[in-house]
Amino acid sequence: MTYRERLARATRNGFVCVGLDPVLKKLPTHLRDDEDGLTWFLSGIVKSTAPYAAAYKPNLAFFESLGTAGDEALRIVISEIRLRAPEAVIIGDGKRGDIGSTAERYASALFEQWGFDAATVNPYFGSDGVLPFTASPDHGVYVLAATSNPSAAEVQNPADGVSLASVIAELARDKWNEHQNIGLVVGAT
Repeated sequence: MTYRERLARATRNGFVCVGLDPVLKKLPTHLRDDEDGLTWFLSGIVKSTAPYAAAYKPNLAFFESLGTAGDEALRIVISEIRLRAPEAVIIGDGKRGDIGSTAERYASALFEQWGFDAATVNPYFGSDGVLPFTASPDHGVYVLAATSNPSAAEVQNPADGVSLASVIAELARDKWNEHQNIGLVVGAT
C-alpha cells in the first residue's frame, strides 16, 4: 500500500499521530529492569491507541541511543503497529538530510530497510538533501519548517522579516513536491 493510500484510509477516523519517544529512566522500575520492558510498554501504547491513530511517529534518536536493544525494540514496535493498526502511517522521525549521496542512503534505510511509510527531513541541505526522499511517490516526506525549541528564533526569524519557515514552505510546495508527497513539520508547543 502506498503512503497516500495508507494516509487516505488511516485518516477516515481522525488525525491522531502517536509520538513514540521512549525514555527508559521514565518507565516504572519493574519495566526498566526487564529486558523486554520497553517493548512491552510501547506495545501497550500501540494496542491502546490503534483504534484512534492515523499515524505513529517513532523518534529514531530515542531508539538509536539504546544501540542494538533499541533497534530490536523499534522492529517489534513497527511489527506491532502493522498488526494492530494496519492502515496507520508510520513516520520515521529522524529529521535526516545531508549531501545527495548520503541522503539517498538515509532514504533507502528508512524506506527499504525499516519499512517506514514516511520520514521527517531536514531541508538545510537544499534540494540535494530533500529530493532523494521525495523521489518515490510511494513514500511521504515531512520537511522541517519550524521548531518550537527556545533558541530556534536565532535561525528561524531573521532580521529582514522573511521567516525560514515561509521559505521552506514555498520550496516544498513549488520545487520539491513533484509527487505530491510532502508535508511540513511545524512545532507549535
